[in-house]
Amino acid sequence: MTTLKYFTAGHSAMVLCCLLYATWWYIAFRPDAEGGLLIGRNGLIFGLTFISGLIGVMLIVLGIRNAPESTWLSVRTICILGVLSCLAGCNGIFLSSSCHIGTAVNGSLGYNGDSSNLHDI
Repeated sequence: MTTLKYFTAGHSAMVLCCLLYATWWYIAFRPDAEGGLLIGRNGLIFGLTFISGLIGVMLIVLGIRNAPESTWLSVRTICILGVLSCLAGCNGIFLSSSCHIGTAVNGSLGYNGDSSNLHDI
């Protein structure tokens, strides 16, 4: 396989991993969810999520290892850019969830800065 095919297959497996994870999260954390988080259907979906993510990481690493050294992107540069993009993505997730939490606490619960009505919340 060429480097591009490894990357394409690896990223496709990671997309599948993300879709399965979102599905597992949706099913496992519903108020009417039955069983445990890793039992039955939930366990099957989580297992497939884990396997597809592991395969995706392995294929991407194989693509990095098979990348020719003569390109303008060295293996080291690819790894550094991967870590930086992961950190940027995690930071974006953290910032967006912080904003939603602030909105939920301050907006939808009706908190207006007056601490006299906190017992109603």
